Amino acid sequence: MVESRDVDSGSEPDAGDMPSGVLSDARMIVRDFAQVRPDETVTVFSDRPRRVEGEALALAVRESGAAVIHVDISQAVERVLQGPDFWLDPPASILACAQSSNVSLFAVDETYAFRLDHRVSSLFQTGQECSIFKVDVGMGTWRLTAEGMAVVDANGRALLRATSGCDQVRITSASGTDLRLSIRGRQCLEVPQVPSRGLPYGISVPLWGEYNWAPVDGSPDGTVVIDGLSEAGAAMAVVTEPVSLTVTGGLVTAVQGASADADAFRAVLATDAGASVVGELGIGANPNARIGTETEKALLGTVHLGFGNNTSYPGGTNRSAIHVDGVVRNARVEVDGRLLLEGGRLIGDGR
Repeated sequence: MVESRDVDSGSEPDAGDMPSGVLSDARMIVRDFAQVRPDETVTVFSDRPRRVEGEALALAVRESGAAVIHVDISQAVERVLQGPDFWLDPPASILACAQSSNVSLFAVDETYAFRLDHRVSSLFQTGQECSIFKVDVGMGTWRLTAEGMAVVDANGRALLRATSGCDQVRITSASGTDLRLSIRGRQCLEVPQVPSRGLPYGISVPLWGEYNWAPVDGSPDGTVVIDGLSEAGAAMAVVTEPVSLTVTGGLVTAVQGASADADAFRAVLATDAGASVVGELGIGANPNARIGTETEKALLGTVHLGFGNNTSYPGGTNRSAIHVDGVVRNARVEVDGRLLLEGGRLIGDGR
């Protein structure tokens, strides 16, 4: 059940009550990213900490001429964050509301949104008439420009050129990462800054530009040192000290460290037989993504490794009850022996 005050389509603040930067960014999300049409129905989902952002999005939708419902899902969010289950499906009422909307905009806790993202394909029948978006934190501070977005697009095209038809990828970092893996024959799952509608996952906007592959089964080998954002804990956060993972034959075989973050990795990677599989390689392309938020995974200069379920990635066959990412900052990336990424810069296109 949703809270009695959840459905609110007539009492949102007007433009005069809204911080101008927040409303400007909300209008941009509705117009340029979700591409809402006047004949559509949109549901905005928010929780208490992001209520103002939800109100701004609802107002922007109303201004576009579309019908809007604003739903507070704080109870559902808190149930996931405070409970023992990694994935806990939203209540049926929330699912039905999103499925019946042309566009759903989730402005909620990042950890909840991340976990929902990986359930979208099994919970919804997405398509052009049912698109699920999750809105990054920081509305009102993004300061996006057309020029900056063009840079992200160009970086993404360079990454795709460099990895087209390649086999071996090596990731190293000053903190101790030295991992080799193969992406031979694997198609990239692109998370561009300006996405298409109707994708089978929670569509992240607007600070993205992330390029992901399911490694060839058994190919990852070496050491991964997570020194940035971690999704292994109860809530995503930057690790307090680096966590070193030993990878052998595609599996994490040891976790070094005595910190709470290391303990969180040990616990989550022991969830089931597939949890310790290195199931994702992700490379960021956006120089304006934010350190310390989920968008760090899209930051140019970072690489992230995903562990656990990878069936939503092209070629991925590993099944697990979890999927968590860990970020390697200031990464150096080579593809088939050619330098692609170093010092937070793309080096040509790796060719």
